[in-house]
Amino acid sequence: MTDPNHTSERRSTNAPRPRTLTTLLAALLAVALIAACAQAPTPEPEPEPAVLRGTAIAPVPEGEDPIPLLATTLLLIDIEAAALSASVSGGADGAARAALQASIAGLDADASTAQPSQVVEIEEGVYFASIALVESDGSFELVLPDGDALPSSVMRTAEDAIPFDFYVGDADCSIVASDPSVLVTQTFGEFLAFPAPFFFTPFGFDFAITFSEEIDIDDEPDEFTSVSVVYATGATTLTTTGTECSFDGFTLSANASLEEGWNQMTWTESETSFAIGARSIDEPVFSVVFGF
Repeated sequence: MTDPNHTSERRSTNAPRPRTLTTLLAALLAVALIAACAQAPTPEPEPEPAVLRGTAIAPVPEGEDPIPLLATTLLLIDIEAAALSASVSGGADGAARAALQASIAGLDADASTAQPSQVVEIEEGVYFASIALVESDGSFELVLPDGDALPSSVMRTAEDAIPFDFYVGDADCSIVASDPSVLVTQTFGEFLAFPAPFFFTPFGFDFAITFSEEIDIDDEPDEFTSVSVVYATGATTLTTTGTECSFDGFTLSANASLEEGWNQMTWTESETSFAIGARSIDEPVFSVVFGF
């Protein structure tokens, strides 16, 4: 005959086991979850957009009222296609003024949603890239668009980004790139350089000369550096090569190291030389606005 006390003791011994197993499984699950969380990849932060910062002035003859600067944009031009017309730089009915009014209202000329870093074609071969307000003290911060937003028509292989024939004609002097496969925004500089900031006023769209530093417009410096703004799809260095880059006491040279992304191209002119260089997009610029 089975001892009932013995059975009761066995049941009492076995009773906690299900709870112990549940506790163990819960602990293992918690460890697995902690391990999974520890191994989960951290999402990479989105890169900060490139910003061109500067100050602009609009000189006026003595006795005349100052011209307020309303906004600025980056002017991109396809040299082969563009023919800047009066509609771009014209008055109240100009395309530029209409684009400014539409952008401020949050719409582009086609009434679709506009973004501050949008690239808009104003006419064939002429583009506005981004828009930013100009503060009352003339300062501005122009957020530049992503490279993917740039039209292919303004991009060239690195060695063709500067229309060098304009400077040298048939002379044996040309641009070479350390990585010729890199694409660079087409650019040009001779006092007036582009792409560069251009400005909206109550009277329309005015061109500007953008310098590497603040200048006294009443002076006539022996040397000055104007600036254009270019995008490069990769790192490359542009230099000059050839036997005729120096002639009649004048030297034409290039030593421009571009980083992937936005850069400033510098154009330094004097009576004896013309030098093309590059510097960081973070360097402040100084723009002198004039009617065109």
